[in-house]
Amino acid sequence: MRAFETLLKKYERILFGYIINQVGSSEKAKDIYQDVYLKIIENIDKFKKESSYKSWLFLIARNTIIDFYRKKNIAAISLDKTTEDIDKPLHEIIPTEENTPSTSLSIKSENSSLSGMLERLEPSLREICFLRFHSELKFSEIADMIGSNENSVKTKLRKALSLLKEEYEML
Repeated sequence: MRAFETLLKKYERILFGYIINQVGSSEKAKDIYQDVYLKIIENIDKFKKESSYKSWLFLIARNTIIDFYRKKNIAAISLDKTTEDIDKPLHEIIPTEENTPSTSLSIKSENSSLSGMLERLEPSLREICFLRFHSELKFSEIADMIGSNENSVKTKLRKALSLLKEEYEML
């Protein structure tokens, strides 16, 4: 059990980083991380030594995130209707790009940052970049995790890097 706790502690930071990168909110990430932690504890006896412990952890985290989005059921709010506490329709209250005071400055700042460019990648490409460069997973581990093959992962990573390069050159 101590060895298991040591392994969990070793990967805690990068696993939490992966989760927060995928859900975008630290509160949601904390909840999901707790679910992941419980699933790991419940399923440790099912761990097959065919893959690395690290990729197994990330696979559980990825599946938990997918489950989170499946269960998520947010009621849509019409932008044309008024609400109980607001007399104007929401589309009149929410600022647009044209009427936000610092629009041009914030757009320029976001465009110049790598994180802004990464956010504009499609989610599957962003996930592969994160897993490869931040979590330092091997191509084979990423492939196992997402249910693909190594060549496909490499191709997607090349595509992501190419898109990032193009966007950077347009700055």
